[in-house]
Amino acid sequence: MTFSTNNLSKIYWIILLIGLTMILLSIDAPEGKTVLGIIYVVLIALAIRSFSYKVSVTGRKITTRTLITENSTSILPESRIYIRKNIASLFLIYRHYDYGIKIINPKEKLSINANVNDADALFELIAHLEQKIIFPVSQEHFSTQKKLKLDQDLTIHHQGITYKNKDYPYKSLSSIELKQGHFRLKAEGKMWETTVLALPVSQIPNLTTFMSLVHHDIEPQAEVS
Repeated sequence: MTFSTNNLSKIYWIILLIGLTMILLSIDAPEGKTVLGIIYVVLIALAIRSFSYKVSVTGRKITTRTLITENSTSILPESRIYIRKNIASLFLIYRHYDYGIKIINPKEKLSINANVNDADALFELIAHLEQKIIFPVSQEHFSTQKKLKLDQDLTIHHQGITYKNKDYPYKSLSSIELKQGHFRLKAEGKMWETTVLALPVSQIPNLTTFMSLVHHDIEPQAEVS
């Protein structure tokens, strides 16, 4: 399955280049025209790169391509997958999708610009591959070792979660949430419920696996929403 740069990004590039062309044609000063001309050429090269960008998923192999570059990696049981889904908007004037996927393997990594058409399908496909390839091995390790270290900062165990050497026992939590791009742990305070940890999902490796194991352990003790 192949995904290409989303149409909104292409429209932004076209508007930018048209505007810059008009400015370039209106400048008479040779020095100013030279500087702007260099910027114009650089932007054209970046636009061509953006227009030609494609992400392909074939089996467990992920490939990114432009006219002049090609990079690929495969999702392995030991892979760490980080996802980023942020949207910045200004009413109906401007909308920017900051979508990204990073796959880190023991000897290589691949950063994917996920600002593509049908981006949700790409994220679902990556999540499916994680569930199929990474989750069974992680689940077995979690069952036998009683804990799973996802990266240098984050560890999940049967009693709770450890982040940057600080423990968050399940028995001390009132609820767990995955909302608005953040994983939140909450506990009852003296007057109201407070957030004791708010972690951006972009910092959680293998989010699907992580949440599956959290759901498995937290259900008897706190609420997951």
